[in-house]
Amino acid sequence: MSEKPLHVKLSMPKEVHLSTFYHGEPVTVNVEVTNSSSRNIKDISLSGDERRRS
Repeated sequence: MSEKPLHVKLSMPKEVHLSTFYHGEPVTVNVEVTNSSSRNIKDISLSGDERRRS
């Protein structure tokens, strides 16, 4: 393991964040990866959880 960090930031555009989505429908997200380590990244897997607004 490297002592320098790997940061992954996932965000949704404002117009997407306020929308309603249905099962199986694609969702647009922005992913920013900052690799401060000396190692190359070969593969990254990201997943999301459903959050409901009240």
